[in-house]
Amino acid sequence: MRPMNCRILVLIVLPLLALPAFAAESPAKVLDLSHVQDQTLGNGMRVIIKSEPYWKAVALGVVLRTGAKDDPDGQSGLTHLVEHLLFEPSLPGKSLSVEVENLGGFVNAATSADFTQISLAVASQFAPDLMPHLANAVFGAKFTDEQVEAEKVIIEREIQDQNSEVLPRLESMIWDLAFTTHPYRFPIAGTSESVAQLTAAQARKFYQEHYVAGNMALIAVGDLDPTSFFALARQHFGGYPKQDRPAENLPVEPEQIAARTRIVNLGVANTVIRYAWRVPGISDKPGVCAMDLMYTALDRGETSLLSKALEQSRLALDSRCSFLTHKYPGLFMITVITPPDKELEARGAVLATVASLRDKQFSDEELRYLKKLLYADYAFSNQSYPDQVGSLAFYEAIDSYRFATSYLTYTNAVTAEQIQAAASKYLRDDNYNLVIIRPLQREPGGEPV
Repeated sequence: MRPMNCRILVLIVLPLLALPAFAAESPAKVLDLSHVQDQTLGNGMRVIIKSEPYWKAVALGVVLRTGAKDDPDGQSGLTHLVEHLLFEPSLPGKSLSVEVENLGGFVNAATSADFTQISLAVASQFAPDLMPHLANAVFGAKFTDEQVEAEKVIIEREIQDQNSEVLPRLESMIWDLAFTTHPYRFPIAGTSESVAQLTAAQARKFYQEHYVAGNMALIAVGDLDPTSFFALARQHFGGYPKQDRPAENLPVEPEQIAARTRIVNLGVANTVIRYAWRVPGISDKPGVCAMDLMYTALDRGETSLLSKALEQSRLALDSRCSFLTHKYPGLFMITVITPPDKELEARGAVLATVASLRDKQFSDEELRYLKKLLYADYAFSNQSYPDQVGSLAFYEAIDSYRFATSYLTYTNAVTAEQIQAAASKYLRDDNYNLVIIRPLQREPGGEPV
């Protein structure tokens, strides 16, 4: 992912972030389905629009339902490489980033495990001018051998930078440990070895197969007239050939029936621990929402269970819980930084806290509090136009944008019994993955608990 222009980002995004705050009791207005319209162009490309004239700005996004999971065998990092190449000029002196920034906007792109997204924001009067450039970036890019080799050097530098930091290395290690078959196990950017082997011919072939109308959605939020914008979308995107993406045929990850542990020693001052459990993907929406509420109970608000179990008892310097919904079953993770001599106690406290979720049934008052926290997060994370494009694009890529608009309805329906059942099903003592990073000068901490 290319870093965006920070100066321009401040100029454009700060006004967008000034949207009126929504009370936790009614944040659904942020992504109200009644304000969203969609059409499918004749070539199969989806167009999704949310008209919001509060600010004279427009955020645009093109999301591709292809991510690192779709890298061909032996070509890890190819999706990410192609995303980088979209910003190379297809015509002399022309590139999407230059066109956007010349208009005072910002542009960015990112590759995830499940999808690829290009995002931009400009003053609304300039949005029509950018439509042909955005279409050309996703449908008309040309990759020369020289461009591919130059971009590989940039990506190699990114990989080396990530490998020099503890948390990115921890991230790679936990996914590699937790998955043995499914491609979620591979780093999104690939490895130094895999990227070095990628060729321009492979990049062009992948681009031609995946950057097709039937694999994309165009999303717009902001000061726009839906009728006019749909016409612009048909004009600039509708003329490309109708073509579907290649069939997705990913291996199914076997059920994990035993705990797995990996221990490494690095130049760190304190021990870093990460537990991860495989949990449901987007096809199990109630399960996903139950996991979100569990994440909230562990890591958010005054009643944070992790903080009580670890930080307040001085077993940890920091503790975090994270869960990001994936198309397929992903990971629910707990990360702890602990003094080396507290490692075993901290690990025991994490597992005891998780075990308590399997036994606990939240009271009505506790459940209302958790949902209020989650509603507030939802409202805050969807305040700006780019944020709303991101939410709609995220769910359109792995399921349908409509889940972004109905998320609160699903969450509100989750019961205490469902949370307890999900904890018992997924967060067990016999199916966790544990990565421990210890300081180089460290006495062994004993066998994994």
